[in-house]
Amino acid sequence: MFTCNSANFESRAHYEFFEEKVAQLQPDCYLKSLIYTLGICHETRARWHTLYDETRREINPDAIRSSWQTSGSIRATRLAFHLFTNSMPTVNSCDSHTACPLLIS
Repeated sequence: MFTCNSANFESRAHYEFFEEKVAQLQPDCYLKSLIYTLGICHETRARWHTLYDETRREINPDAIRSSWQTSGSIRATRLAFHLFTNSMPTVNSCDSHTACPLLIS
């Protein structure tokens, strides 16, 4: 556990990732929550660009089905996506024929 200015981070790498992305993207509160949550585990930190498109400023819901995802990174990704979208699945993340990948089960 790493603490800076009363905020808790999982590790120094988590803190450095958060600080780098905040400085680079100048995020609102929703993007800050996405950065913080995806920064918790190494797998999602390392694959940030597959989870979030910085140019279009949007998440990639299909990344939750990627083969690299572990049970822990899936949970972190789902939570981060929920926080970023204010718990609103996007049109691209759900359709009437499949279960919504963003729903926490």
